[in-house]
Amino acid sequence: MSNSPESIMKRFRNILVVVTDTLPGDSAFEWLNCIATAAEVDGLDFLVVHEDAGVVLEPDEEAEAAKAEWIKDLGHACTGRLEGISLDLLEKTGQPLREALHQLADGAYDLVVVPVEGRKSRILAERLARKSPVGVLMLPEPAVVPPGRVIAALDFSELTALVIDWAEAFATLRPGGAELVAVHVVDPTIEARASAIREESKLQRDIRRTAEWQLQESLGGHARDAGKWSSSLIDGQLAGAALADHLESDGDLLVVGNHGRNALTLALMGSNTADLLRSSCKPVLVVKQKNRSLGFLRQLLGMEA
Repeated sequence: MSNSPESIMKRFRNILVVVTDTLPGDSAFEWLNCIATAAEVDGLDFLVVHEDAGVVLEPDEEAEAAKAEWIKDLGHACTGRLEGISLDLLEKTGQPLREALHQLADGAYDLVVVPVEGRKSRILAERLARKSPVGVLMLPEPAVVPPGRVIAALDFSELTALVIDWAEAFATLRPGGAELVAVHVVDPTIEARASAIREESKLQRDIRRTAEWQLQESLGGHARDAGKWSSSLIDGQLAGAALADHLESDGDLLVVGNHGRNALTLALMGSNTADLLRSSCKPVLVVKQKNRSLGFLRQLLGMEA
């Protein structure tokens, strides 16, 4: 609790921005400016991966010219919109997810940002959130910059403290601080065997009362000033969809944890987070313990025996 939200923001010193074949939109550049200024970044690298089309018998001069023009446009956009920030434009050819993971495998980055314009970039964001050794920020267009209301989704796992930390840090992007809301998703349905033990309505009340208590305990134990937070319960059988709906109507940024205790759960992201990333029309920040899964990632890429 000794670190302030502003100092936590300064942990994001090296950022990798992974772009597909669509130029990032206006709010993506505004977000990057906000983060780069607050974090006092050392480097902001843009990774562009040209998908390998396989065996090409004859060079396609028109396609190559279009590719070169697109890279030129991206370079102009970066230098024009991100003045005073150290930038590097990296070009790779291959499979976008694999090339992005290779770039992350040396452990140099603190955050991955994926601007989302369409299906291809959204799928990439979801897969990176599953396998990246560092946190991933998905930025659909358009988005409120800086966020006025930051929602932290708490599942009371081992990442609860980190989710609260990151939510408080990103709230400082707005002068005076964004509103902070802690939420927990409660499944309103009760299995038959549970209702046989206790009257269904009473069991539902007990479940909600326990969840409300856990929210307050989490904030009291981990927030720097619990008085700056509000909290609420969300009903939903599918947590990811419920969070996406809540974010759409009541927030500008959702912070959520992605955790695992072994190689299998690190490789296979829970369906709740995947559903959220597939459906959210607003920014989602997936929290990770930095480089906790780096060894597993290197094995996955064949970089370690």
